[in-house]
Amino acid sequence: MAACCFCVPTPYSILNDPDDGEDVFETIFPNTDAYYTEKRLAMWNRYHDTGIGNCDKAYWERCVKARAAEIEGRYAIKFRVWQEYTARLAAATSVDLADSSIKSESVNSVYDPPEVNASGATADKYLADQNKTEFDQQTYGGLESETVRQYADAVENPFETWAAEFDRLFYWGL
Repeated sequence: MAACCFCVPTPYSILNDPDDGEDVFETIFPNTDAYYTEKRLAMWNRYHDTGIGNCDKAYWERCVKARAAEIEGRYAIKFRVWQEYTARLAAATSVDLADSSIKSESVNSVYDPPEVNASGATADKYLADQNKTEFDQQTYGGLESETVRQYADAVENPFETWAAEFDRLFYWGL
């Protein structure tokens, strides 16, 4: 690896170093880590050519691991919800842009009284009439384009936000 005083190593330069060739994010987030693929991708997307925050790579890797452990609890539920949400969107044939929706069903049944036969035994009661009413309503507020913008802005990728939590561990240069 290049000397610290001449060049600040980056994840990309470390990966392409003939003496090292290590994928630092693979080392930091092993296959046993929850969401390791998404985490590695988020880190590569954000920091690929950004200098690591210390010339001692082993020390820097320990610091990144410690930070990841520090914030894991805050992001575990966000990652799970994000994956479930994106899976549901992928399975849907359309996106619902309604602000709110109401669905109700009402059933009104009328029964004939049971008949008594000569021996005194009663027969079963019989359904004489049944009305079923269903009600569906959706409300839309504002322009469709405005709703789409609000919808898209509200759906933030938690892996990008998570990766930004490591900014202080990278050297951003002059």
